[in-house]
Amino acid sequence: MAEQSGAIDPLTESLFAQVVKDSHAIRARFPNARMALNSSPQLLSGKRLLTMLSHLASELENGLEGFVLEITETDFALSAQELASQLQAIMGLGVRIAIDDFGKSYSSLSRLASMPIQKLKIDMSFTAGMEREENIKIISGILALAQSLGLEVTAEGVENPFQQDTLIKLGCQQAQGYFFPSP
Repeated sequence: MAEQSGAIDPLTESLFAQVVKDSHAIRARFPNARMALNSSPQLLSGKRLLTMLSHLASELENGLEGFVLEITETDFALSAQELASQLQAIMGLGVRIAIDDFGKSYSSLSRLASMPIQKLKIDMSFTAGMEREENIKIISGILALAQSLGLEVTAEGVENPFQQDTLIKLGCQQAQGYFFPSP
């Protein structure tokens, strides 16, 4: 609704500003904490997201170090050159780039290799279906791909010890989900 009504820009700006404000208290208690920000794909058009993040970075001593911008594969609808240029500029602010819900929608491996990203987040649909050998093979393939590209990987949607143990055996070192503390 926020995208359709045109409220996405002020809403995102307000939320990001609150996260940056809260980051001071969080970092006082957890110095190495990373804060992830999800963004609407619409904000990449016209460099609106870059403008927002640049403004926030200018207010902080260390820019946006320790922040991770999570974008979805639908963000890849922009031209490869435009997307890469914006992501490079955002990374210049100290922000790490992650692809959220990887494998859920349109994926182009050639574009993946050319994008300036540091992390993939495996979509929870694969984790939820880990009792099926096919999903384990897909997760294993994503892990191998990520390793060959030097990317971190987080598996989303971990809800039980079987999923956690299987991911550890496959070499996945980061996970999130209800098996760990609830959001």
